[in-house]
Amino acid sequence: MIPGVRAFGIPLLLILSACMTSAPKSAGPEIHCRLEPVVPDRIRFELSNPNGPDLWVLKWNTPLEGIAGPALRVTRDGEELQYQGPMFKRANPSREDYILVPAHGNVEATVDLNGPYDVSRPGLYTIAATGNLFDVTSIESALPRPRDRHEPMPLDCTAITFEITP
Repeated sequence: MIPGVRAFGIPLLLILSACMTSAPKSAGPEIHCRLEPVVPDRIRFELSNPNGPDLWVLKWNTPLEGIAGPALRVTRDGEELQYQGPMFKRANPSREDYILVPAHGNVEATVDLNGPYDVSRPGLYTIAATGNLFDVTSIESALPRPRDRHEPMPLDCTAITFEITP
């Protein structure tokens, strides 16, 4: 063995070991989504920002703008209900189309499912959010952004199930 090699090898090994066991780098901002039944025909939709920084989210295709499109998948007894509400063609968003989800905070909206969906009959209902958040940014001064500069984020909500009885 060459003198000094072992002394050099151990510190290098310790450095490499520390790098391999350190916490993984963050993949960027996180938005958590939650659905909750409120009364038989209403649900609460919540977006939370557990880690920060402040995030600006385009409300389109979420209950944060009300139900203005098929942003939810609604089934009754396993059969998908057709969305019966308005459909919109959209130009580029305006500043008012975004909502702040503060660092370590949340935003929520309660929406009525009656009208856009026929939830008047008894049955076992399952509600799931669909699609992605169309645009998410931490840079308020960049708002509004044209569609070709949107940065979407997956919308991962656990579906909820509840029963409406006669």
